[in-house]
Amino acid sequence: MQQQQTSLVWLKNNLRSQDNVVLKSALEQSERTIALFCIDPNLFNIGRFGFKKMAVFRAKFLLETLAELKSE
Repeated sequence: MQQQQTSLVWLKNNLRSQDNVVLKSALEQSERTIALFCIDPNLFNIGRFGFKKMAVFRAKFLLETLAELKSE
């Protein structure tokens, strides 16, 4: 089977690379894989219980997770 030149993987909530079937498949079947993750601005809004959906520590964890995914 011929490899694709480029695959685009749109990441939603599952940022784990170890068990992400779609990401693994793209890496195996393509010369180049681009993973796309968009940070939803609504995550920084106040939720229905009056608290921020994403505070400083969760945002920091998300950015660290994305940086590690990029390095992998």
